[in-house]
Amino acid sequence: MIRWLQELRLAHKFLILGSIALVMAALPSYLYLHSVLRDLHQARRASQAMPPLIAIMQTVQDLQVHRGTTASMLGGDSAMQARRPAARDAVHKAFALAEERLRAAQALPRDLQVLQQAHRSWQTLEAGIAAGEVHAAQSMVRHTELIATLQQFNEELLGAYGLNTHPHADS
Repeated sequence: MIRWLQELRLAHKFLILGSIALVMAALPSYLYLHSVLRDLHQARRASQAMPPLIAIMQTVQDLQVHRGTTASMLGGDSAMQARRPAARDAVHKAFALAEERLRAAQALPRDLQVLQQAHRSWQTLEAGIAAGEVHAAQSMVRHTELIATLQQFNEELLGAYGLNTHPHADS
């Protein structure tokens, strides 16, 4: 074999060495590019997921404000009576924005149904409060349940988009 190698012209020897180097560099390059493309795909998914996730958390925040305002109003604080319509309108706008952003992110129909069901629950609760049918304790419980539902939904979306950093999100 050494004799064969000695008889090769210098250009052919360099061609063989270049081929070996190319094969040696191909696998690490492929693995690196594959990793970069996977990270790029994950970044795109994250950028697609952020607007609806932010809108849902804004809805949670507005519901918390409404819960406090309503609890104060139902507890007898007449000053909160004037503040409650603004809090109510903020919740309505937040639900509409969250639904719009879910649609823009091409969310699954099931995800839209979860949000729409939460919105209907909110509308029923608000109508009961406005009609005087819901007492302070009931209002607090129902608001808290609705907030918990939206937070759980947000966690599910984080998982669906691969953004959940907790290895055991269910614990």
